[in-house]
Amino acid sequence: GDAEVTAALHSDETRIGALTIKPDPAGLLISAVSDNENVNRAFIALECGEPGGFLGFGAHTHDVDHRGQKFPVFVSEQGIGISDVEEQGTFWFLQGTRHQSYLSVPTMIAPRPGASWGLHSPTMYRSTWDLCLSDDNRREVEVWEGRAELVVSPGPEPLDVIAQQTERTGRIPSEMPDWTFGIWMEAIGGTEAVRDEARALRAAKIPATALWTEDWRGGV
Repeated sequence: GDAEVTAALHSDETRIGALTIKPDPAGLLISAVSDNENVNRAFIALECGEPGGFLGFGAHTHDVDHRGQKFPVFVSEQGIGISDVEEQGTFWFLQGTRHQSYLSVPTMIAPRPGASWGLHSPTMYRSTWDLCLSDDNRREVEVWEGRAELVVSPGPEPLDVIAQQTERTGRIPSEMPDWTFGIWMEAIGGTEAVRDEARALRAAKIPATALWTEDWRGGV
C-alpha cells in the first residue's frame, strides 16, 4: 500500500535519529536520518541472504560480481591500469585501485531465478559498500552525510529490477539518432591529428559515426 512507517533510532537510551520506510516509484525507500546536523556518516545494514552475485556499480573492468568485497563508490580518474586492492599504492597518481572508476554508480542488481532484486542509493555523496566481506551475512552501505537512503527494487526478474530502478533514475529516450549506436572512435594529438584520423577512417571505409577527443596533450 501507500503506508509510511517511521521509528526512532536510539543508542543506549538516547535518541540519535529516525528510520523511515515508505513506498517509492522504484520499490521501497529505506531512510536513516541523524538528528545531529553535524553528523557526516550514516549507514544502513541488511542481511546478505541467499548465495548469488551482486552486479552493477557503473563502469568496472576488474569485476562483474562484487560480492565479498568492500569498496568506495565515487567518481574519480581511474588511472592507467588498476590494482587488485582498494588501497592506493606508491604510484597512486598513475594507477587506479580495484573499484576506482570514472563512471561509478551506487546501484546494484542481484539476479536470482524468479527472485531478483536491486538496491540504489540516491545520495550525491561518496558511499562505501561492504557486500558481505566484513560479515558474510551482512551487507552495509555507508554514506558520507547524515542521511543514508536505500531504494529496494523487488523484481522479481532482472529486467523488472532495471525497469523499477529507471522509473526513479530516468531512461534513455525511446528514439535516439542512429549515430549514437554506431562505432565511436577517439583521437588525440592536436587538431590535425584528429582530422587525419577522420580522413583515415573514411578512406578505410570504417563505418564510424562519432569521433571524440579528450585531448590533454594537443600537438605536443
